[in-house]
Amino acid sequence: MRVTSSQEIGEGDIVEFVTGPFKGYKAKVTKAEKGKDDITVELMDVAVPIPVTTKASMAKIVEKAKSESES
Repeated sequence: MRVTSSQEIGEGDIVEFVTGPFKGYKAKVTKAEKGKDDITVELMDVAVPIPVTTKASMAKIVEKAKSESES
């Protein structure tokens, strides 16, 4: 299993949790702390999206956000 560092995860990325209580859930990153291992995400497959702050090492990137130069 590949561990993702918070340096690689950015705002707008889609991640999937590989460990912890949200294992298997996909979420959209709303905030990524560069100096820490923390990310804030909104779970995608829930009725009411609630912001959750967790460790970036618990998630893997499924889809990178498109940068402005790509659009």
